Amino acid sequence: MLSRYGKPSAPLLDARAHLLTVAGNQAQVDRARQIYDCYRAQPARKRCKICAAPLGDTPLLRKFSISYYECATCSHINGEFEDTSEFNELLYTAEGAGVTNLHYREETRTAFERRVDDIYVPKAQFLFDSLRDQGEELARLSHAELGSGAGYFIAALRKLGAANVRGWDASQSMVQLGNQMLGCGLLDPLALDELENIAATLASDVVSMIFVLEHVANPVRLMKALSSNRNIRYLFLAVPTVSPAMFVELAFPSIFERHLSAHTHLFSDGSLDYLTEQTGFERIAEWWFGADVMDLFRSVIVRMRQDGHGEATVKAWMTMMRPVIDDWQVALDQRRLASEVHVVLRRTSR
Repeated sequence: MLSRYGKPSAPLLDARAHLLTVAGNQAQVDRARQIYDCYRAQPARKRCKICAAPLGDTPLLRKFSISYYECATCSHINGEFEDTSEFNELLYTAEGAGVTNLHYREETRTAFERRVDDIYVPKAQFLFDSLRDQGEELARLSHAELGSGAGYFIAALRKLGAANVRGWDASQSMVQLGNQMLGCGLLDPLALDELENIAATLASDVVSMIFVLEHVANPVRLMKALSSNRNIRYLFLAVPTVSPAMFVELAFPSIFERHLSAHTHLFSDGSLDYLTEQTGFERIAEWWFGADVMDLFRSVIVRMRQDGHGEATVKAWMTMMRPVIDDWQVALDQRRLASEVHVVLRRTSR
């Protein structure tokens, strides 16, 4: 299996510079509180979202009146409540997405292209390297992306030579923006309740879902729909994972929670294996890299500013820590303790 670890933090840190300010942090905190209010109003979750084993009575951690449980069977981290259609509508439709889409929205072509080059081309290159390692002729493969947002990954695939690409997303505004930036209509809107039907009928060799699987109401059912589709040979997934980031967030309650806010559950290496094996896929490549150390770096900066410490103090911390962020992070990545993983899967069911 092809395995990679680590990724330079500078592009993402520069793109999220507004989160280092008190005002930029507070805007995201306020949005997260709206998400929590809606999430706490949903029915209680009784079974693991991945393996359906009963959840225990003792949470691994609790914050903002929400408990998170580690499944004793597959080690998946489950939030206390169900991810209902109402909750997902708040996060992803044009009416409810709000600040959520700001993480993924660039208004100028220059900014769009910069995000594609800095963040999404490396993802596409990893996918292509993985497929080439399987002996595939890349030019002959067709690609589809579910949850394509504004089309950054679609643009990256095209930059690397993919000719047959298509994307779908639940946000009408993101689809409109993406087609404008791409210069053609490669993105289509979908309703959340259409996702499984589209997955089962796609005529594509490779399907990508980058930070999508953790947001759907039933990831097992979606994966089974993909597996039932004989056209699909490979999946490319990125999911948030169990990592130190969730404890950093627990220790800094006034700082925006990048990891456990809209993410109501987290994959472990074990739960990801369980999901893929049960739905007819096998892992052929993995790339572990996270933003755990970046989260710590950011949290200390914002907390010092909230407490009124001078900019000289903040600058001293930044000068000390920024050069070693990647060194610290790769140590976590190599132990599969990163806050995210990108995996390429091959369909095994026939």
